[in-house]
Amino acid sequence: MLTTRQMLDGGLSRSVIRRLTGPWIKLMNGLYCTSPPTWHSAAWAGLLAGGPTGKLGGAAALFLDGVLRDPPQLITAWSSEARANLHLGGFDILLRRADRSSVGTIPRTRVEASLLDMADHVPEDDLTDAVVRAFTEGNTTASRLLDALEARGRNRHRVHLQELCTHAVRGIESALEWNFLRKVVDAHGLPRPILQPSSRFGRSDGRWPEYSLRLELDGRRDHQDGSRDWYRDNAHALHSKDTTLHYGWNASTKTACMSAQQVEEGLKMNGWAGTMCPCGLTCRAQRHRAA
Repeated sequence: MLTTRQMLDGGLSRSVIRRLTGPWIKLMNGLYCTSPPTWHSAAWAGLLAGGPTGKLGGAAALFLDGVLRDPPQLITAWSSEARANLHLGGFDILLRRADRSSVGTIPRTRVEASLLDMADHVPEDDLTDAVVRAFTEGNTTASRLLDALEARGRNRHRVHLQELCTHAVRGIESALEWNFLRKVVDAHGLPRPILQPSSRFGRSDGRWPEYSLRLELDGRRDHQDGSRDWYRDNAHALHSKDTTLHYGWNASTKTACMSAQQVEEGLKMNGWAGTMCPCGLTCRAQRHRAA
């Protein structure tokens, strides 16, 4: 990415610049892409379009900070000057006007502000993944995010963010774990497992040690090598006699009631004296039990 101003400052004349820029991609007056665009090209386009006060925000800033693992299709850039939105190489560049503080050699908003800005453009589960990853990776803390949320005032997903700041520091590391605990365990009055327990055979997502029951939540991205998980689960079965229950996204969300009933069965087989409660009038587990 190059601007006309950069080329002039480098000693090129306007006639030379006109010849050079002929085959380049022109995004706006004075801003050019000199080669096939990449995500970083689009990010720098947003920064350069914003002028001296330009900085990246939202998901783009979180990707650079390592909070997001995939480059976002929507790149947000902040500037104190008004600019029209851009599009480059399949990426949408949203230019927003505000004077935001920034950090880093590639100027970007602080993690807390980036998370709050990201909330304006993504579903709740995507935001959950970003927030809990920012916590577990040490990019920010619940108290800092709460302070930023209080200072911001109105914000999309505000109540959800407040709940995350209250609960995510207790060992939840993904939207899948968040949904399982809220919709399967808490909603049905089941005892909460210990989260992320480690053993000499590996780490589990959860464990009820007094009931010899383990929990594995199989997100497709983080469980690519299924055989490695099987060896760990087999070792637990052989050496600790623990039973491992596996659940995925649909079992944690769409069929949470049936998952709760199965967890209850596993707990009762190993001595739990309690009884799950219905999550509501339409609880599917209750209908199945009545039938």
